[in-house]
Amino acid sequence: MQHLLPSLHKGHAPIFLQEAFNDALDAFEDWRPDMLEPEVDCDGRAIPITVVFGGMRDCTDDLPARAVYALEAVTGDSTVTKHKITYAEAAVLMGALSAQRQHH
Repeated sequence: MQHLLPSLHKGHAPIFLQEAFNDALDAFEDWRPDMLEPEVDCDGRAIPITVVFGGMRDCTDDLPARAVYALEAVTGDSTVTKHKITYAEAAVLMGALSAQRQHH
């Protein structure tokens, strides 16, 4: 399902894909095990959050502060705010958390 997203350009994601990732973080926070996987808007299309996370696994852009704090809230890990983190690092973490959520 990766073909649903645009390709990264030399490790950089278009702004609408970065926004979709940020929205996916928020959607994950509200996702309960008894619910279907949430979708977020990505350039006018509804995309499952796991696809968004997967599409950002190679993104070298730094995660903005607002998204870092959302990541901290989702993971409960305060160490993520202690250093710079890329979308790629956050995407790997969120991919693993999403897989756990899907299997519960």
